[in-house]
Amino acid sequence: MSNLTGRALGVYQVEKKIGEGGNSDVYLARDTRNNERVALKLLRLEHHADPKKVERFWQSGHAARHLQHRHIVRVREAGMADARYYIAMDYMSGRSVEDVLNQGEKALHWKAALHYIEQVAEAIDYAHTQGVIHRDIKPSNILLSEDRKTAYLTDFGIALLTGRETSTHSGTLVGTPEYISPEQIQGRTADRRSDIYSLGVTAYHMLSGRLPFDGPAVTVLYNHVHTPPPAIGRINRELPAGFNRAINRALAKDPQRRYATAGEFARELRRAATGKPNRMVWAGLGAVVALILLLAVVPRLLNQNPATTTVVTRQVTATAGAIVDGPTATVAATIAGATAVGATSTTAAIAPATSTGRPPATDPPPTL
Repeated sequence: MSNLTGRALGVYQVEKKIGEGGNSDVYLARDTRNNERVALKLLRLEHHADPKKVERFWQSGHAARHLQHRHIVRVREAGMADARYYIAMDYMSGRSVEDVLNQGEKALHWKAALHYIEQVAEAIDYAHTQGVIHRDIKPSNILLSEDRKTAYLTDFGIALLTGRETSTHSGTLVGTPEYISPEQIQGRTADRRSDIYSLGVTAYHMLSGRLPFDGPAVTVLYNHVHTPPPAIGRINRELPAGFNRAINRALAKDPQRRYATAGEFARELRRAATGKPNRMVWAGLGAVVALILLLAVVPRLLNQNPATTTVVTRQVTATAGAIVDGPTATVAATIAGATAVGATSTTAAIAPATSTGRPPATDPPPTL
């Protein structure tokens, strides 16, 4: 593995190595055209012989170039210089969320975490409108400004362009095991809801200081597909009560049950933080108010008009539903209503039914 510190790469003067990923290294460099500092991401030489990795690296650089958003690290250009594939990005001098979590802060305060989640959600939704699915949202790909007031989404290295063929090998897992969605694990095509799942895992990590699923990779992957996450409210009891529900929905195994957008997820967390109920809660409150009013009005109506009694008598034998002649027992039902005044009673016969040793046939219960 070569180290390019102190060397020139095209118009970029490399200063020092500042990071690395699965297939690439990141250097701090200076653009000699304008003397500005950049983060220079280079595909490692050992991967140049793999056309799929080269294509993915090249595609990700060009996919991110047209993403211009205040919470996305800007990609300046992508190309090749001195036989090396590179992506030049704006240099961010602050730390990543992962750095903050790893350096003594087991969990972020929920107010700070929510602030970052809202900003990253805005960036994710923007990328989706541009036809780009990130596929690798995690704390190490969220960079912070030096004052830690602003979050930036970075590293679209395995991004999927919707409407184009992906360069992923069949059977190859694309993503980070701890943050990957169930459908990606199962080999299905990732879409915007996959990013929402990964954002949910990231939010879980930021708010609790723990991953929902940890351990050997094979165990983590199995749990993403089959196991509900531990309730985050039991891990961090200082969180607003509604956070648990929002996190669980973002981490739903079925993509159809997740939020439609990252912004919707962030707004649900904000509502929980401010104590404002969502639309479902308002609907429930409305139903309760309507029931209370109904219970208050109906007794008055019953007292305003005389009631009529309709008596229905029926003979029932051991054969369910059979009606026969014979001695009868009567059951009276009172029906309220002004129009029933002076109505004529009707009589039918009901005899005690004998047991047949099994419950009577009934309509099946409604499907829930």
